[in-house]
Amino acid sequence: MAGQSPLILKENKVYKKTGIPRKDLEIFFATNLVEIKFKRRKSPEWLKKNREAGHASFHRRMLCTSNWRYISSPLVRNLYNWNRPKSRKGKAYYRKHNMLVTWDLLQNHWRIVSLDKYTIMGYTPITKLRQKAEFTEFYRQHLKNLPDGKKLSFNDK
Repeated sequence: MAGQSPLILKENKVYKKTGIPRKDLEIFFATNLVEIKFKRRKSPEWLKKNREAGHASFHRRMLCTSNWRYISSPLVRNLYNWNRPKSRKGKAYYRKHNMLVTWDLLQNHWRIVSLDKYTIMGYTPITKLRQKAEFTEFYRQHLKNLPDGKKLSFNDK
C-alpha cells in the first residue's frame, strides 16, 4: 500500500494513520477533497461469494469531502446530486464509534468512513473560491459522466 499513488488527486503525498486527533481529522475533511482508502468494518455476505465491482474488496476507496457549504451550495448541489441526510444520529454517535460522515463525490451519496484503519491517498484543498471552481470544472469534465463500472472499480482499488 505504501507504493500506491492516488488515482485522482495526485497533488499530495500518501498518508497513513498515525494517531491524528479526531478534531484535526474533521477539520481536514471539511477543508479538503480527500481520496481515502479504508478497511470495511463488516464483511458482507456477498463479499464471500459473487463479488461484484465496487464490492470485491475488504477495503473501500473513495473521493469525498465533509465541506458541507461547498457540497450544498446552490451552484453545485445539482452537479453532485446533494440531498439532506436522513439519519437522526448526531456527531456524538459517530465520534463514539470512530466514524466520520462524508459525501462520496463519485457515487453522489452519503458515506461513513471507518477511522479504524485508513490511508489518505491524496487530497486537495477547497477553502478558496478559485480552488472550488477548479475542482468543479475538473469534476464536470472528467468525473461526472464516468461510467458506473469505472466508478465501482475505483472503489475496489
